[in-house]
Amino acid sequence: MEPTGQQVVGENAIDFNFDDPSLTGQADLLRWALPEVATSGDLDALLRYQPLARRLQDRAAIARHLRRRGITMDADPNLIVNAAQPGLTVTVMGR
Repeated sequence: MEPTGQQVVGENAIDFNFDDPSLTGQADLLRWALPEVATSGDLDALLRYQPLARRLQDRAAIARHLRRRGITMDADPNLIVNAAQPGLTVTVMGR
C-alpha cells in the first residue's frame, strides 16, 4: 500500500480513482492564487454553477495557458468540464 493509503494497481498502471494533487509548491501557488481570485471581480458569480459552455474569459485563459505550452487553439472550441473523469469521457467519445 502507498503512503497515501492508495492500493498499487500494477506496474505501469495509473489509477484514476484516487485524486492526489502532486504539484511541488502547490501550497505556495494556492497562497498566491486565493487573493487574486478574491479580488478579481464578481466572486459571487464564481461561487454559482457556471453555464455549460463556461465563460468566454475562462476559455480564453485556458487557450493562452495552452499556447504558452505549444498547443495552439482558440478560446471558442475548448470545453471545460468539472472533473478529470468527465473530461476523459468526453475526449474518448469525441475521437
